Amino acid sequence: MKDKFLLDTCALISLKKKSADGHNQHKAKLSSLDDNDQVCASILSIYELEAGVSHAPNLQLEQETEQVIQSIRDELEILPVPMDEEATKLFGVLRELYKDWESPSLNKKRLGDKAIIRQNIDLLIATTAIRNKAVLVTSDLMGAVIKEFYSNFRSSGLDKMIVLVSTLPHAKERIP
Repeated sequence: MKDKFLLDTCALISLKKKSADGHNQHKAKLSSLDDNDQVCASILSIYELEAGVSHAPNLQLEQETEQVIQSIRDELEILPVPMDEEATKLFGVLRELYKDWESPSLNKKRLGDKAIIRQNIDLLIATTAIRNKAVLVTSDLMGAVIKEFYSNFRSSGLDKMIVLVSTLPHAKERIP
């Protein structure tokens, strides 16, 4: 069976930039995938990377980031943000759960209304993975937090890298 993996922005950077934290781990993990597996990126990651190009502190970093973006476009399927009713409801639920979740083990406290806004893109990428029945590959704190409040997510066991099984059952409390 073909598995689908959605790499979030930090995972894409780690994979594509040799100097990035986690580069070797991401390369090893992806090289271990079956030939039938599909590796994807979200259009939102492209937006985030393009924003990085626009404020790069020097021409070398700007060009390097442009090359990363082009290689992502050339090598991976780019998934759009799902716009259906179930996806929008799922995003709302994930956002509220993430905002309210407190985790002493992860040093994550409840977020205020302004602070949660900074998490919207990551939560939209997680929503995209869930709606596409993809495994979300991330090293963001958001991934670990979702794993805590939804126990069916699983960890890859790699340092600084979390692979989340992103299929939520419709019967799960509060999640559509």
